This record gives sequence, structure tokens and C-alpha cells, in this order.
Amino acid sequence: MAKTLNLYAVSATIQVHWGFTVALPLYTATQPTFKIPPPTTLLGALAYQALRSSRPEVIIEGGSLLSSTVELLNVINWVTGRFQDFNPKATIEVIDLTRYITTLGVRAGNLYPGSPYIWAVQGRGKIYLPGVILEAVYLTRDPESVERWATGIWRLGSRECPVSVVEVNTYPVELAPVDVVTTSFMLPEYLVKEVIEGDYIEENLPEPSREWYVLGVKDPLKLLKRFIIPSTSVKVRVDPDKTTVLRDSKGDYYIVPKATVIVHGRS
Repeated sequence: MAKTLNLYAVSATIQVHWGFTVALPLYTATQPTFKIPPPTTLLGALAYQALRSSRPEVIIEGGSLLSSTVELLNVINWVTGRFQDFNPKATIEVIDLTRYITTLGVRAGNLYPGSPYIWAVQGRGKIYLPGVILEAVYLTRDPESVERWATGIWRLGSRECPVSVVEVNTYPVELAPVDVVTTSFMLPEYLVKEVIEGDYIEENLPEPSREWYVLGVKDPLKLLKRFIIPSTSVKVRVDPDKTTVLRDSKGDYYIVPKATVIVHGRS
């Protein structure tokens, strides 16, 4: 029999307007995008509503500068998501050329009205998905706050990526003591021993961690993890030493790192 937890899944159904762009930290002159909104972007979507009136964008912690979004890790145990009625294999990155200002890297002598050095051309990756529905799920022990923040989500990634929240629902979550499980939500590959059946893609994405939100991290690519993104659903055998399997009251399964339920949660 499944054990119960004081844990809830807050599900936000989000409609994308034109698509999204979430910078993949590879280059400075060109900014490709993640092809799938990472869990960190889904967490960041809450930050404006959760923190705008109480916290600055940047905080100091242990001598390091961090994005204040890191404070949501005290409330959110885990974040995941899935597309509804859309195959993630169909995402195609388009590189748009945009004009951007370069004053931060230009010598003072070259800064004057009409200077040709102030502006430059930058390639910026975008994923066009007009009207596509994305479900973001936040596992938390404070469902009232998270549900309130989720209703105010208005962008996914940069400010140029507006979205609309269709509905927000909250479901109790319980432990599901199984090693083989079928899920339609993205999950880290290191939690899985074997994919038994189902179609999926793999992408390197950041997972929510304090390290990811440190400003000026030398090599953010080292923080990326391999994720499985199901086309519809996948049946997998999980690694019980690393994994906790959760099931919400409507029957959806979530595969999460074992430590997140204990470390990020409040007892």
C-alpha cells in the first residue's frame, strides 16, 4: 500500500503565445536556445510573482552573488513538465538575427552619438510553437503559496516570451513503491536503469540546484544533466537507490531524485 506524504503537485496548464527562447550558455556572440523549457525555467516562471515585491533580483550568500530565484528551492521540492498533444521531436530551433547594444564591452573613446561600435548583430535561437500547451508541475509542501504564484505566470524564459495560464490545479501526492513505472513527464536519465518501452528524446538540461543560480559560474555546461523527454509516455525501470516515485491523486507518476523530498522539504 502506498505511503502518504504532506506533499502536493501544483499543476499549471500554460499556453505558449508564439514560442520561447531560453539561452543555452555556450557562446557570447551567438545565443542558441534549449529546445525544451528546462525545469529551471519553469521554476523561474514563478519567481516574478513570488519574489518581485519582497526580494531583489540578486542576493548575497556565503560571499557569492546568486539569483534570488534560488530561494524558491526552500518551497519547491521538484519541478517537471510535459507538452500536451505535441510531440517534442517536432521542436525546431530557428536562429533569428537581432540587433543588440554592446556598450558594456566597448572602450569609452568609441562611445559617442552615431558610433558604429555601439550596436552589433547577434544570432539568437528561438523555438516557434504558437498555441502549444505546456503543463508545469511543482512539487511542494506549501500548495497555497505556489498555486497563487502559478496563476500569475506570464512569461517563459525571456520577457519576449509571453504565455497565458489556462488553469491551475492542486493534487495530493503519495509515495508509490514501484521499480517499473510509466510517466509522461520529463525526468533525469541518471534515475533510470532501463527504458522498457516508449518513444522519447534526450536533451541536456539544468536541474534545479543552488549551484545553477550562482552568478558568474565558470562553466555552467558542467551543471547540465541528461534528461528523458517522453513523446507521449515512457515505461522505465528506475534505480531505487537514487529515485523516489510519486503518484498524485489523478494517477500521474513523477520520478524524482530521492534526496529532493527530504533535503528541500520541510519536516
